[in-house]
Amino acid sequence: MSLVTLILERMTRRRMRAMDRACANPEAAQNEQLRKLLARAASTEWGREYGYDSIRDARTFRERVPLQNYEDLQPLWHRAFRGDRDVTWPGHIKYFALSSGTTSGNKLLPVSIDNIRANRVSGLSVAAHFLDLTGDRTFARGKSLYLAGSAPLRKEGESLIGDASGIMLQFTPKLAQRYRLPTPEIASIGNWTEKIARIVDASIEQDIRLVSACPSWVLILFEEVLKEGRKRYGSNVRTVRDIWKNLGGVVHFGMAWQPYRKALDRMLGTDVVHMDTFSASEGGMFAITDRRGADDMRLVIDNGIFYEFIPFDEIESEQPTRLTLAEVEEDRVYEMVLNTNSGIWAYRLGDLVRFTSTKPHRVMMVGRSKLNLNAFGEHVIIEEMEAAVQNACATQDAECAEFTVVPVFPERENEKPFHRWFIEFRKEPGDIERFGLDVDRSIRERNEDYDTHRTDDYGLAPPQIERLADGTFYRWMESRGKLGGQHKIPRVLREKEMSDELLALSR
Repeated sequence: MSLVTLILERMTRRRMRAMDRACANPEAAQNEQLRKLLARAASTEWGREYGYDSIRDARTFRERVPLQNYEDLQPLWHRAFRGDRDVTWPGHIKYFALSSGTTSGNKLLPVSIDNIRANRVSGLSVAAHFLDLTGDRTFARGKSLYLAGSAPLRKEGESLIGDASGIMLQFTPKLAQRYRLPTPEIASIGNWTEKIARIVDASIEQDIRLVSACPSWVLILFEEVLKEGRKRYGSNVRTVRDIWKNLGGVVHFGMAWQPYRKALDRMLGTDVVHMDTFSASEGGMFAITDRRGADDMRLVIDNGIFYEFIPFDEIESEQPTRLTLAEVEEDRVYEMVLNTNSGIWAYRLGDLVRFTSTKPHRVMMVGRSKLNLNAFGEHVIIEEMEAAVQNACATQDAECAEFTVVPVFPERENEKPFHRWFIEFRKEPGDIERFGLDVDRSIRERNEDYDTHRTDDYGLAPPQIERLADGTFYRWMESRGKLGGQHKIPRVLREKEMSDELLALSR
């Protein structure tokens, strides 16, 4: 066993033991995180305002500190961005992550050195779970391929701005850089068509053990790898593992990977480990797949974040209930609230999670509080939409590349509203009308509000399916300057103009 392999194995085992200890007593682990956060921020402007030095428990914290959204905290963070010290976190915040918020436009989010250290621990957490699931003790002999935005940081005043992955790239340990692709030069390429081509050329003959990327970009990468592999090695190349023979798994981030499962299995085979991760620029990594074949993820509860949760049916309330991890229940949906080591306090993330287990705490990301199908009171969450497409594809042996949905309002008297589904297929269904019926039936079976609206077409007419030409979503994201990295196709579009753009690009 090489020295690097030995070091990696010891570090990942130690990290796994720490996570297991935290999960064995989650209330104590979270109370410890809150205590540390309050102590670090007690002397800041924010901490003095809310008396952090005298808060002893979560109940007092939520009584004193009101819920916040980005617009509430942005003025304070802007001051920190200009160079003010000790605003919501001690010292000077040098780094700010530029996040393309799904519901709030572009956001500039503080990233402290404490948070950067926590993100390095998160990387070790992923490695620990990956080694545990794959059993690949020779992992360090090969390389990992990480496909995300990594544009160079730009200096503005006292601060440096970039996407979160670009910031973290600055702090990748030098030893780890030897085992990671692409190189910083290729990672910094802004044109994603060129970047993918360069990555394929540079990696196709390497010993790739792990690929980490947003699921939609995994498919694009693998398609290009297969094309190049067949050019170099002949038509007998059927799967990516015919090229990267030691590829043990794929780590997904940014969006649910389950809708892409069929296409991924076709390109990889079914014996590759799929690990999902749940993260955001606001806090880092929240949860990681810890069981082979599972769709849920174990919550990371000992790494710089104190979580709170708002029950789904109270999201629109002026004074919603705030629960700690010890108070949540299985099979309930909650909006996440974050308190982090970057000075992000009582922050409504907008992400919805459903707890599949509380011993240990495992979650599935099921949607966004402001980005669900609820134009007409139907309350359809993204999890239900994605499951409906998956089920309809399975029924007709079809494959979906991407989809989005637009609520269509009636324009004349006696018309009924409906949902228009824009779907780009990798493999077309034989009967598009039946596909729409299958989607409709699946959501009705899962969602009582939707079923009520659809009964006798009283509140909603049947959904309409619009087939889009190959590459439409790629061209659409490119035209909007949101190609690559952690940018993802929104599952719900609000503006009719956006759907008109999709149709125009599909012609």
